[in-house]
Amino acid sequence: MNTQKRLDSLKSQFREVFYSTAQHYNRYEVFSDFIFCIAAAYRNSIKFTESTEFEYLQIIKKYSRSDVEKLTELFGLLILISDVCSPKDHLGELYMEFNLFNYHRGQHFTPSQVSLMMARMLMPDLKQKIALNNFVSISDPACGAGSTLLACIAHALNCNINPQKQFFIEGRDIDRLAALMCYVQLCIWHIPSRIIVGDTLKNEVIESWYTPSYYLGAWQWRLNDEPKKIPVQEPNQINFVLVGDTYT
Repeated sequence: MNTQKRLDSLKSQFREVFYSTAQHYNRYEVFSDFIFCIAAAYRNSIKFTESTEFEYLQIIKKYSRSDVEKLTELFGLLILISDVCSPKDHLGELYMEFNLFNYHRGQHFTPSQVSLMMARMLMPDLKQKIALNNFVSISDPACGAGSTLLACIAHALNCNINPQKQFFIEGRDIDRLAALMCYVQLCIWHIPSRIIVGDTLKNEVIESWYTPSYYLGAWQWRLNDEPKKIPVQEPNQINFVLVGDTYT
């Protein structure tokens, strides 16, 4: 089975399980709960947070045992979907496919091919930048579900660069669900990251979500020890993803 057929088959399974899960709740609520539960599991696997655990338990108790098993199955399918091809925003695509944007702010996520093109344009000399200080930091002030950030990871892999060791990513979004979708996908790819829920224009930080690899790689120390990176483009050029500067 080729890659596309495998991906289509897994997404079909995901779709079938998703629509059969907790049918008495609307799809947006189930999807939102699903994303939070995964995010909470990742967050508390390395640095336990009482408030996260409390919210997780409040959500889980809404569902029957069989529905909880289906949520677990969905997580397994998401891992398999992510493993089929290079990094891309599968959750954003599913969110759009399920028409969930009709229920919440009219959001539309950037198509993966557009994001990959942007990543190539913004980081043509990625190897040279990494050679300066062993890693680059990348910041997206309106990360959504992570389409552009995941495209940056895919571009790095295409350049034979290991983003798990040579990237630090920071993303921010005003919408909590979108931010957690981004967080989950960066966790799956084991990328050292900080995802912020808040309004970038106000420099607002409502929540900060650090991926397990952030702590496992001691990035809280590494970021302080390394000098600041230079921007990917000249300051007078339009650049939606900043390489070399973060909010940390």
